[in-house]
Amino acid sequence: MRLQKLVSLMKERNFDGALISPGTNLYYLTGLHIHEAGERLTVLVVNADGEYRLLAPGLYENVVRNYPVTFWRDGENPYDKLAWTLAELHLSGGRLLIEDTMRADWLINVMKLGPFEFHPLSSLVK
Repeated sequence: MRLQKLVSLMKERNFDGALISPGTNLYYLTGLHIHEAGERLTVLVVNADGEYRLLAPGLYENVVRNYPVTFWRDGENPYDKLAWTLAELHLSGGRLLIEDTMRADWLINVMKLGPFEFHPLSSLVK
């Protein structure tokens, strides 16, 4: 699986985790085809131990039902759910790979969740 190759490269290069938003890399790494989520936070969180979880709005329940996922609903703060997901995957800080095309407003809110050092995902996924 391509996701396992990413995890191996993350370990090799001392990255603690990765945040991958919808787009070609998400599809390439997982086979999940999620249309652009617009303003609705949707992100795959992967740690260097190979554990992963998708954070997605509830409207994707039928699309990703066979995948480890945490859903958020309208009226909930998706960044609170992301903070919980990061904690579940033991990512409270460290070196994170970030999808190069992640929305700026998403990244700004992610930056508030911990003392992370960010690096572009494209440095490992080509």
